[in-house]
Amino acid sequence: MHGDLRADTAAVGRIRRADDVLDMQRAARKGGTGPVLRWLAGRTGATVLLMNSAGTPAHPPHAPLGDAERGLALRGARELAERRLGSVAIDQDGLTCIVLPLDGSRGAAAPLLAAVVPRSAPPELPLLLADATSVLSLSWLAEHTRRKQHRLRIAEAGTREAVLHLLLNGHTSAARQIAGALRPALP
Repeated sequence: MHGDLRADTAAVGRIRRADDVLDMQRAARKGGTGPVLRWLAGRTGATVLLMNSAGTPAHPPHAPLGDAERGLALRGARELAERRLGSVAIDQDGLTCIVLPLDGSRGAAAPLLAAVVPRSAPPELPLLLADATSVLSLSWLAEHTRRKQHRLRIAEAGTREAVLHLLLNGHTSAARQIAGALRPALP
């Protein structure tokens, strides 16, 4: 009898976890990192944010951080970086902070996911945050790539404008050299 109850409870837990992952993916498709962080905060009651290893917010929290929360998240980020851990959980001053790194790509320093809750953190919180890292990693990387592509387009437009100014000011040799390096080539 107890075995059946445990099996039912485990099955309910697996279904809830699958539903949570689907909800996070839906939130990411609707708007990226921000909606996923808001969903996590609503689901867990935690203050949730993305930050770099120095503690600077990479995506600000939905609700403002108090000094104790900010200090604990910063401590977690430092410990994660200094000790080269896969995750860290810290209890201090009636709060629990869990920090996990997101996956990045070469050349992109991915942020850290931090969640701060009152000390009686829900037991499913670490697993839920671990599941969230994959969704947030993809969302953050897509947003990071879009920002990078936007900066590249602006730089390319500036270079093309510089070639035009060189031509207008009679510096045809320099304009040809720069234009020759551009892709697609200028006419």
